Amino acid sequence: MPTGKIVLAGTFPPFAFVHIRHLLFSFPTTPNKIGLLVGLLNQIQLLNAQAVLLQSFVANKNQNAIGCAAQSIVDIIDGTQGQHFQPLPAECANASITAIGDGFGLLGTNAYIQTASQHASLAATQPDSTDNIRQFATQVEATMSSLNGSVTTIEQDALNLLSNPANTAKVQEIVTLANHAFNGDPSSGAAGATAAYLQGQMMATLPLVPVS
Repeated sequence: MPTGKIVLAGTFPPFAFVHIRHLLFSFPTTPNKIGLLVGLLNQIQLLNAQAVLLQSFVANKNQNAIGCAAQSIVDIIDGTQGQHFQPLPAECANASITAIGDGFGLLGTNAYIQTASQHASLAATQPDSTDNIRQFATQVEATMSSLNGSVTTIEQDALNLLSNPANTAKVQEIVTLANHAFNGDPSSGAAGATAAYLQGQMMATLPLVPVS
């Protein structure tokens, strides 16, 4: 317990903080009720790992494994409710490909990217929102918009690869975009999922004000 005269104090704005908690701590419909930005970061890290694995299969000209890795990428992006989701064939395990994501998906109305953007916006527009929350919520929304574009392109490239596993021309694009989605793009300055999580944490910064 603090002792003596209190000179600084701070309280989280209760209405805005509901949505910050959704971003960082818990959301009702995610797997294990994980926070939206936490789940997003986990899934994009997994997507990036699968893209690197895909590149190694292309280098080894392993056609079956290429198809497995491409489907794994699509499954992570689409989630179990997505149009292109397909369970991985049993033979994919022979190539050590078993990752299909947590099922929530990255793209779509109820998936991580759009839902995280919505709750950043909701936090920023509550009557008790602060300048700090609004500043970093805007950054989260911008990052989600950038991620949406990158992940959409990755999915289209992976679907094209599933249709024609011999045409590997877009694999390098998948690898590059997946890396940027996770780590950010230094050339354009676009943030990735790692930065989005930090932006969400900055939304939760508690300002201290003098106590009269």
